[in-house]
Amino acid sequence: MKPETARDIAATAGPAVFDAIAVADLTDAVKELALAIREDTASDTARHNDQLISVLERLTDRLEDLEQGGRGPHQGQPRGSRRDQHHR
Repeated sequence: MKPETARDIAATAGPAVFDAIAVADLTDAVKELALAIREDTASDTARHNDQLISVLERLTDRLEDLEQGGRGPHQGQPRGSRRDQHHR
């Protein structure tokens, strides 16, 4: 809002109208800030999820490589739960 317009409104309609406009402007600003925070949070969450998926894929690939080479924790045996290994 232009300063001249604000002065005209304050002079003719009184400070209550000017205060209402100021509150409306402040409310809009808070809504925009909240939206920006939500978008930023969603972006961070998506980035972290992508990083976690990438790490898990690399870890899985590495464990498979180790098992195929006979150097893994099961010396080439297929992975499974400990419960499966004890009942064999």
